[in-house]
Amino acid sequence: METQRETGLPVTEFHMAVAVGLTLLVAGFGHLYRRRFRRGLAWVVLFVCTLVLSTYTVSASEPFVTSVLNGELSAMNVAFPGSIMLLSLLDLYLLDRVESENGE
Repeated sequence: METQRETGLPVTEFHMAVAVGLTLLVAGFGHLYRRRFRRGLAWVVLFVCTLVLSTYTVSASEPFVTSVLNGELSAMNVAFPGSIMLLSLLDLYLLDRVESENGE
């Protein structure tokens, strides 16, 4: 199953796996890899904003990741950035489905 969008990047399982992996690192990076630049940039900005807001609501002295690993955060402080990441993954999956259906 190999189709190609108008941007030139083939829609293969390998490319989707890389895109999903990048999205799990930072929401929106998978979109950028799939050459959906405006959409990817919007997800990155939204994700970074939620991380910054979560960091400053907990403590401005420690980074967000350190607070998560030390167990100093409540579920709500982790749920909001996590939900943005999940929505970004869902968006990436639905884009892949649409591109796959249109390419066949």
